[in-house]
Amino acid sequence: MKIAKLWAVAGVAALSALLGTGCSTTVGYRDAGEATTMTRDFSRADLQQSVMSMVDSMLANPVLQRKLGQQFPNRYPTISIPPGALKNETYQMGLNLASLTDSIRTKLINSGVFEFVDVQSDAMLQNEMQRDMVMGASSDVIETGQQAVADYILYGTLTEMREEAGRTKESYYKLTMQLVNKKTGRLDWADEKEIRKQSQRPVFGL
Repeated sequence: MKIAKLWAVAGVAALSALLGTGCSTTVGYRDAGEATTMTRDFSRADLQQSVMSMVDSMLANPVLQRKLGQQFPNRYPTISIPPGALKNETYQMGLNLASLTDSIRTKLINSGVFEFVDVQSDAMLQNEMQRDMVMGASSDVIETGQQAVADYILYGTLTEMREEAGRTKESYYKLTMQLVNKKTGRLDWADEKEIRKQSQRPVFGL
């Protein structure tokens, strides 16, 4: 009887440990650059692919390189991405394209080919300058008209088309971007990145 009771106690303990393990949440690290696809929505992996594709295209474009050499022989051209310059025309109304803009800005700055003018920071700088001038601040403040002005405006649009046939659903995304020369008003560079994602419902079930 004692042996039977010991086995019963051991069994209950083992079952409790198993249930406790099954109910616990497993947390771990994943490679941020790893491409993962869980839904047909525009995802983090799509964001990374789009940024890499667009910036690499811009930096490697021979026509743009020739234009930069002709128009800015003694300095780096400056680029600005104004607020709202990247439009969301997808079904994902809450999609945050600011992250895409930030990633493009960071990669362009680190390229050593362009310099960047942040329109929002520039407005803050103007306010600081005006305030310091009113309060009689030191002469270290940048004089009005001496701050950097963007040579280019970068803007674009992310569009989405959806199709459904039977159990198959597809989402087609296209990110189009243009680099506009503020002085000439011409497009000195433009490119697009296409992403197609597909999902299928199982034969049985929802």
